[in-house]
Amino acid sequence: ADVLGRWAAGLSLAAVPPAAQQQALRCITDVVGVTLAGSTTQLAGRVRDHVAREHAAGTCRVIGGTMTSSLLGAALANGAAAHG
Repeated sequence: ADVLGRWAAGLSLAAVPPAAQQQALRCITDVVGVTLAGSTTQLAGRVRDHVAREHAAGTCRVIGGTMTSSLLGAALANGAAAHG
């Protein structure tokens, strides 16, 4: 992980081939769309309810609404939405 982290930290956009940049943009757009759609599911709602009860308040946005939570709470809620 340390080696990968150092490599990623030193990477410049200019060093990434245009085709790879385009594919990365498509993947990011896809996951954002899937997460927005998944945020409307019953499962995502149940996970948000759990996060609201069990996780500390915070400044991290839970996708699909106005809710914020701790880093861990938002990661859990957003991950559940992304897996719809």
